[in-house]
Amino acid sequence: MKPYVDKALEILENKLQVIEYSLIRVETVYNAFKDNEEIEKQDFEEIERRYLSLKNSKGDLQNALRILYEQGVTRV
Repeated sequence: MKPYVDKALEILENKLQVIEYSLIRVETVYNAFKDNEEIEKQDFEEIERRYLSLKNSKGDLQNALRILYEQGVTRV
């Protein structure tokens, strides 16, 4: 593989790790507050929006990497 392809895969894999770590943290907050009556609805909606956004980003990155790997693109 060309060096730029190797670097691109490295970046995608690193971003996926960051998203997975962030998702765990946001999911913990999301689960802690989803049944809490004291939290403002607007605050919860913001937490929920971020949680769903991270889940979608994780799925998008996983799909992109899967497609690349299926096409034979690998890191050296």
